[in-house]
Amino acid sequence: MRKVTLRDIAQKSGVSVTSVSLAMRGSRRVSPDKTKEIQELAEEMGYVRDPMMSALCSYRDSTRPRNKNANINFMQFGSSSPAMEEAGKVASDFWRGALYQTQQLGYSLNTIWAGDPSLNPERLKNILNSRGVSGLIVYEANCPVSKFESILNNFSSVWLGDGPKGASLHSVRLNRFSSMNLVWNHLSQLGYRNGGLIMADHSLDQNYGEWEAGHNHFQRKFVGQPNFIPPLTFESKDRCDKAELKCWVDRWKPQVVISTFRAIYPMLIELGYSIPHDLGYVSLSTKEGSDISGIDQQTESISQTGVRLLDQLICNRELGIPHHQQIIETNGAWTEGNTLTAQS
Repeated sequence: MRKVTLRDIAQKSGVSVTSVSLAMRGSRRVSPDKTKEIQELAEEMGYVRDPMMSALCSYRDSTRPRNKNANINFMQFGSSSPAMEEAGKVASDFWRGALYQTQQLGYSLNTIWAGDPSLNPERLKNILNSRGVSGLIVYEANCPVSKFESILNNFSSVWLGDGPKGASLHSVRLNRFSSMNLVWNHLSQLGYRNGGLIMADHSLDQNYGEWEAGHNHFQRKFVGQPNFIPPLTFESKDRCDKAELKCWVDRWKPQVVISTFRAIYPMLIELGYSIPHDLGYVSLSTKEGSDISGIDQQTESISQTGVRLLDQLICNRELGIPHHQQIIETNGAWTEGNTLTAQS
C-alpha cells in the first residue's frame, strides 16, 4: 500500500503542501483551528512521518546559514539597571552563555531593558523590528510581563528560569529536585542528620515548592526520618532579617543551613556562628572554585540550551506563546567548598 504523503493531505484539505508541513510541526504561521484540522486529517489518512526525512530536514536547518541581519535580543525585565554587569551575577552568566551560543549559531546578540519606564509595548515593538530581531531570550520572572504579552506574540521567544505566571513560554531552568539530591547525598556522607532550608517566600508559588519538596524527600531518603525544621522564608535577598535568622537557628538548631540567598552566609558569620564548626552551610547558588559548598546552577549552560531551543523555533517560524509549553531542565553541579565538615 502506498504511503500517504504531505501532498496527499494537502490535496484533500485544500491547502498548500507548505501549510500542511507547517501544521504538522505545530507552527504558529497556521491558525490553531486549521492546525488541528490538518493533524486530525493526517491521522485519519494514516500519515506516518519518515524518520530519515525528518533527520535530513533537521540537519539541513542546523547547517543552513543564518540571515546576516538576523539577531537575537536578550530582553531583561524587572531589574533596576539595563546594564548586564550591574544586573546581578545570574543575569551576567545568562548573558555570557547566550553570547557564546549565538555566535556559534551565526546570530548577533543585543540587549534591551524592558523595565525602562519610557518604553511602552508599541515603542518596544518598533525598536525590536528596527533591529531585525528574529527571537527573544527573556530573563527575570518577577516582572509585569502581561503588559508586554503583545510583544511576545510577534517573536519566537524562550524564557530563562521560571517562566512568568499566565504566559506559558517555552523555558529552560535548573532541575531543583536533582540538585537537592546532590546536596543530601554529600551531606549524608559527611554524617549530617538534619538541615534547615532558607528561601524566598514566593518559592512555593513561583517554583512549585521544588526546593522544599526535594529537601524533605532526600533528607528522608539519605538519613531516615530527621527532626522536621520548618523552612525560613524572606521576601527577597534585600529583606533578609538578621534577628529573625538568629531566632530561627537558635530555636531549631539545624546541623546545616541550606540557602538560596547569598546574603545568609555573611549574616551567620556576623552573628558569631563559626562555620563549619557550629553549623554547616550549603549555598544553592554558588560557583565552581568558591569557598562555599553547594550547587553551581550552571547558568551559562542554561542560557546556551535556551538559545539552541530558540534557534529551532526561529527555523520553524514558531512565534508567540505556544499551545504546548516545553520546559527543559538542566542539572546543576556540586561544588566542594570549606563550609562543611565531617560530623562525629
